[in-house]
Formats: sequence, structure tokens, C-alpha cells
Amino acid sequence: MDMNKPIFIDFEASAMNGFPVQVAYGTSEADLKCFLVKPLKIWNDADYMWDFNAQDIHGFSKAFINTHGVDATEVARIVSEDLRGKTVNADSNADKFWLGLLLDDCAEVTGEMYAEPGFMLMQTRYFQDKISDVEVVYAKRFADAKLKERNLRPHQADNDVLRHIWLWEFLNEKRTYK
Repeated sequence: MDMNKPIFIDFEASAMNGFPVQVAYGTSEADLKCFLVKPLKIWNDADYMWDFNAQDIHGFSKAFINTHGVDATEVARIVSEDLRGKTVNADSNADKFWLGLLLDDCAEVTGEMYAEPGFMLMQTRYFQDKISDVEVVYAKRFADAKLKERNLRPHQADNDVLRHIWLWEFLNEKRTYK
């Protein structure tokens, strides 16, 4: 990962207060990592943690993630190793909740400790970097158009991280030419 660029992270989940079903993170298209998360038994057994409206939004059924997902404890290990000592950027505090749930619940299952990275909301980063709301709106339009042009569906973690990366690249390119 390019340490001169912010790391963006996004989760898709089984419900607003549910468990993570997909996580993606990266600083560029070239280093984007994405995992479909096979649920822990405690998550799978809790029917109240599955919302079919959320399933309709992200497009992953419980059967699909159980069949094609990577074991949650393996995902937790990789995420923890990759992001140890770093700060991740997300557009919602919900992503921090799902990151914590993934790492904490997997730690309970395995008895291992998983390091949690620092966390920053993108709005906070925009404020710190003195990026105006108008600049952000134009960047979001650019990133949304790029998603559409590539026929990528929003509300899938990898596509949402790509959107954040493109938004950030657009903002930095525009600021370079000022």
C-alpha cells in the first residue's frame, strides 16, 4: 500500500447492527483487497442479525457467503496484519462498528489478539485538509460517474472503496493545479 495516500475501508453487513459480510480496503486500484466474509457460527445462528433488506442492497445471500466466503478468523488476521499501526478512512461510523465486531468476535473465537487500526471519518479528513463542501460534491459526481461508466454496482465494499479512492484522487489532482 502506498503510505503517502490515505487507506480507505468499507464494509457491507448483514444488517445495520449485524455482522460483516464483505470488507475491502486500499489506497489505490492496484492494491485494493476485498474479502467476502464467511460468518462465525455465533453470527450465523442469530437470525435477528440478518436483514433481507440489507441483502437486497448488497446482493449477497446468507447461503452465498457461507459457501463462497473466506473464514472470518482468516479475514480478521489478514486485515489486522495489513492495517496494524495505520489509520483507515471511511464514510460512516458503521464501518468502525463492523471492523471492531470482526476483530473482537474473532479474537473471542480464536483466543488471539487482532490489532485494530486507527479510524478517521472522511468528513474529518476533508475538514483537516481544508477541502470545501463544493469540492467534495464535484469529486463525488466524478467518482459516481466513473462507477457508472465501469458498470460497477454501489453497496459492494470493493466498489465503494474504489469510489473513495477516485474521489480522493480527483480532489488531489484539482488541488495540485490551483
